Amino acid sequence: MASLSEPSALQTDIDLAETIGEEDPGYRTVDQHLDICHAFLDLDEREQRIVALYYYGNLTQAEIGRQLGVSQMHISRLLQ
Repeated sequence: MASLSEPSALQTDIDLAETIGEEDPGYRTVDQHLDICHAFLDLDEREQRIVALYYYGNLTQAEIGRQLGVSQMHISRLLQ
């Protein structure tokens, strides 16, 4: 059985351990998704509704403002 710290048979300047596996870019996506979920849950119910309408409902800030009875500028500030 070969040691993982032995030089690779293909390249003598790197260890065998360095040739096994690779970084999975999916982990970053999962981490970002969890960060967004936690941040979303920190918002109050009204703020969650605004974010959902804007990013998932594809409504404009003016349309959201009309639904909630506030100005487009107020929605813009809340989204910031």
